[in-house]
Amino acid sequence: VKGRLEGGQLYTPSYIARVNAMVRGAVRGITVPTNLSTVWNSLQQLLQETDGAVGISVEASLFQSLFNEILKEKEVLGSLRAGMHWTPA
Repeated sequence: VKGRLEGGQLYTPSYIARVNAMVRGAVRGITVPTNLSTVWNSLQQLLQETDGAVGISVEASLFQSLFNEILKEKEVLGSLRAGMHWTPA
């Protein structure tokens, strides 16, 4: 089985790609310094609404892990303080 194990949950590559695109889009849309936990909560709610999956949640660690990959590859520009406070460039 191909997938990504994060926080005790197994995610398919297509689901990871979808969530990765959501994280990238959300972070690119930020124009003021923002606490990323607020963004992760909004994405969590959006995923639940679009998937209709009440009670199923994506671990915040997955959002953070995907964000760190996006940041490492310089797909978004800005600075990260204390691991959670994002200031866009």
